[in-house]
Amino acid sequence: MNKKSNRSKVESSLYCGPRPKEAIFTKCDATSHFKNNNCFTEESNQRKTSGKTATCQSSTCTATGDIKRDCPQKEVGLHPDCIQSNSTGDSDELPGDESADVNQSHPGRLDNTNSIQKLVWGQSEWQVEAPLRGWTQLQQLPQQIFLPVPDFTAALPDITTGQNFIVAFPENIAYYHPTPPQNKVRITALYDNTNVGIRQYTYDYREVKMNAGDSKEFILDTRLELANANISSSTLQLTSNNNIAVQAISYRNNSVQTALVIPTNKLGTKYLIPPVPSIHGTTDIDVTVYVTERAPFKLIIVNIDKRNTVTLEGNVPQQVQLQPNQTAQFWIQQQDGLRSVTAQEPVTVLFGHTCAIRKDCTCGMLFTALPPTQDGNLNFFIPPTLASIDGSTFLLPSDQQPIKAFDPNSPVVHSASAVILYRPGLLLPLIADTDFAACFVVNSIPDMQTYAVILIQSQYSNGVQVGNSPLQNPQWQPLTGTDYVWTQFNIVAEKNIIWHKSSTMAVYFGGTKGSAVFGNPAPIISKTPDYRGCVLTPEVLQIGEAAIDWRESIQYCQSKNLDLISISTTDFQTHIYQKILQIKSNTVQEMWIGMRRSSKTGQWYWLNNDTLTNTNWDQGEPSTLNDGQCASMHLSGGSDLAWCDEDCCKAAYPVCYSDPVLLKSSAL
Repeated sequence: MNKKSNRSKVESSLYCGPRPKEAIFTKCDATSHFKNNNCFTEESNQRKTSGKTATCQSSTCTATGDIKRDCPQKEVGLHPDCIQSNSTGDSDELPGDESADVNQSHPGRLDNTNSIQKLVWGQSEWQVEAPLRGWTQLQQLPQQIFLPVPDFTAALPDITTGQNFIVAFPENIAYYHPTPPQNKVRITALYDNTNVGIRQYTYDYREVKMNAGDSKEFILDTRLELANANISSSTLQLTSNNNIAVQAISYRNNSVQTALVIPTNKLGTKYLIPPVPSIHGTTDIDVTVYVTERAPFKLIIVNIDKRNTVTLEGNVPQQVQLQPNQTAQFWIQQQDGLRSVTAQEPVTVLFGHTCAIRKDCTCGMLFTALPPTQDGNLNFFIPPTLASIDGSTFLLPSDQQPIKAFDPNSPVVHSASAVILYRPGLLLPLIADTDFAACFVVNSIPDMQTYAVILIQSQYSNGVQVGNSPLQNPQWQPLTGTDYVWTQFNIVAEKNIIWHKSSTMAVYFGGTKGSAVFGNPAPIISKTPDYRGCVLTPEVLQIGEAAIDWRESIQYCQSKNLDLISISTTDFQTHIYQKILQIKSNTVQEMWIGMRRSSKTGQWYWLNNDTLTNTNWDQGEPSTLNDGQCASMHLSGGSDLAWCDEDCCKAAYPVCYSDPVLLKSSAL
C-alpha cells in the first residue's frame, strides 16, 4: 500500500482536537363388570375407583389387579394383557361416584342421567352447578361441556433454555393401573451457582443448587399425573436464577414418552391442531370414552401464571377459563372439527392419546407438545431413521392438509405450518430448517436405549463436536435429493453437548424401552455457531456509523459497552473477517482496530493485552517509528482486511466487539 506523506511523528500523547369439580360418572353397583377394567375386588386390596370399591364378576377383572382387556379370539395369548371375556353384561359402564373429585373425573363425560352439568369457579375450586339449560349438546354418548371467545399469534423460540417452566404429565395407560407412574424431569444447568426451585403443586417444594454441566433427573410425586381430570392444578413449576434446559419423561410399565419443555416466556398463544392419525384398534373402530385404548385423542391446555381464556376453534367453538397453573383436557371428536387453540395469554398445548394401540395387543401413552404457530413457508428434511421400519409412518400437517405417508425417497416436506411425524408409539414434531441450531444437549435415560440423530449440510459434516472432541466415526448417510446428510449414534454418557463450529443443524433425541419408542427435538442451547465452543451469549460485532479518529473510536465502543476490537489469533482473524465482510456497507473501506504503537518503546500492542504474535500487516507495513502510530485494516483493492499503520487523527470506522459467553470447557 502506498504510504501518505503526512505521517505523524511519535506522539507522547494522543489528541485529535474536539470532537372443576365435575361429577360425571356412570354409577357402578356391586355386580357390574367393565371391559375397560376400571374396577377391582375389595378382597384383592386393589385401588378403589372414584371413592367406591366395586366387586367384579368378569374374566376381565382379576384379584391380582392386573390390567386385562377383552381381545378377539385370534389375539388371545399374544400378550399377557390380552384375554377373552365370555361375559355378556353391560360392558360400557364406567364406575364412579357422584361425589367424585374433579381430579378423578373424565374429560367431557356425562353421568347416566344424560343431564348436562356445568363447571363453575367457586371461591377456591371448580363446583358442579345444576343441569344446564339452553346449552348445546354436541355429542351423543359422551357429551362435552363447552363454555363461548378471542384471538392472537406466536413464534418458535430461538433457544429452548430458560428460567421458568411449567410441566404437565398426561395420564399414562390408565390412572387406575396398578403400577404407579414414574414421572420425572431432566434438568441441565449451563452456569455455575444455578439455583433451581421445584414446586410440585401443593405436594412438595425443594431447591437444588447446580453448576455448569450438571445434568440431573428428579423423580416426582405420582399424584402429579393428570389422570382423567377435566380441570386440574396438578402441575410442576420450575424456576431458576440462570438458564437451564428441561426434558420431561413419563414412564409406566412398558409405556414411555419424553418431551422437550419450552420455557414459559417462549410459549405461544395460538396453536394449530394436527389431524388425528389412523391407528388400528384405536381410531379405526367405534371410538368410545369408556374403553381406554379406544378413547378419542385429547388436547391438554396448560396455563402459566395468569388467569386465561382459552378457545378451541372448530365447528362449534369451545371455551374455558383457567386460573394460573391450571390444565384443561378436551376430547378431539371428529364431528367437532377442531382446528386451532387460541388463548389470551401464553399456554402449552399437548396432543395425543392415553393408551394408543402399538402392536401385539398392547397400548401405550402417545403424546407430544405442539409447536406454536409461525408464518411462512417451512422446509422439513426428514432422516429416514426417524420412521418405522415397517413403513407405517405418516406426516401430520397442521395447515389443514391431508395426512401423508412418509416416503424415504422423498424426504423433504414443504408446509406453511408445523408437521408432526407419527409412527406407532411416537408423535415427533419435525424440525424446520429455520429452526436449525448450533448447540444442543441430549441425555441418556437409565435402563433405556437412547440415541441422537443429526442432520446437517454435507459440506459441514466434519465440524460436529460432542463435548470437547469431534463426533467419533460417524456413518453419514445422504438424504435423497438434497445436499444434506444424517447420522445416528448411541448415547452412552449421561450428558452430551452436541455443537458445531461454523454451521447450524438439526438434532433429535430418541430411544426405546422394550416395544416402547420415544423421542423429541433435542433441547437447543444456542443457534449461534462458534469455533470456540457452545455459545450461551453470542459475541457482538458492530461497525460504527461514522468515520472518526482512533481515540474517539475507543470512546464510541465503550459507550456501547464494547471494546475496540483486538484480533490476536489466526483463527479469530478468519472468523472476524468473514463476519465483517457480511455486515459492512460499501462505504466502509478503512476501519480502526484496537492496536497501537507504544510511545515509550515503539512496540505494537493490543488494547486487551493479548500477546502480539499473529499479525496481518499489508505488504510494506508497518512503517518506521516516525510513521503512523495506530493500526487500521482496509479493503482497498479487494484485500483480505490487511493492516496498516495510520495517523491516529485520521477518520476511519471503529470496529467494536465483545466476546461471547461460552459454556465452559469442563461442562461440555
